[in-house]
Amino acid sequence: MKDRDFHHRKAVQNNSVFSWACYRKLRNRVNREVKAAKSKYYCDLILEAKGDARKIWRAVNEVSSRKTKSSSPQCIVVEGVEHTTPASIASVLNYYFAYIGRSLANKISTAAMFPVRSATKLQSFSLNKGDEETVLKHLLSLKTNKAIGLDSISARLLKCGACAICPSITKLLNLSIRTGNLPEI
Repeated sequence: MKDRDFHHRKAVQNNSVFSWACYRKLRNRVNREVKAAKSKYYCDLILEAKGDARKIWRAVNEVSSRKTKSSSPQCIVVEGVEHTTPASIASVLNYYFAYIGRSLANKISTAAMFPVRSATKLQSFSLNKGDEETVLKHLLSLKTNKAIGLDSISARLLKCGACAICPSITKLLNLSIRTGNLPEI
């Protein structure tokens, strides 16, 4: 990092192509090493917690930043009027979200509606229980360069901790299949 910063200062001073190339090379190397260190740290956290659900969830929450509290807005301006109290902000947001549905519904023309055909015969499907080997294979095949989903858990974290979390995920999936219920979250 010191070398990177040195070469950055040097590149800014003399603005040569060579200096900028050295800086970019060092910058990319630092970024790679930081990513690798973070990945190793989180993988070690999960492997260390193997078998202890509380420690695994602590690691997952740390990595996904789910424990951080989001701040609520301090002021909302609507039609030139500032709303600063939590009650007035809530009231303005409530009105907006209650009204927007009706407003959008009025804009939809009946011509845009598509007829729904009823099924002539009942069709059914069944899900088979999953085994740990299959779940592990799918966890390990996750693409780590994709964005984090709604659960705020990165694919990299799931892939690193695949061996430790595989039995729990398999049990959850099979329970969901057996009971026909999906977890609310």
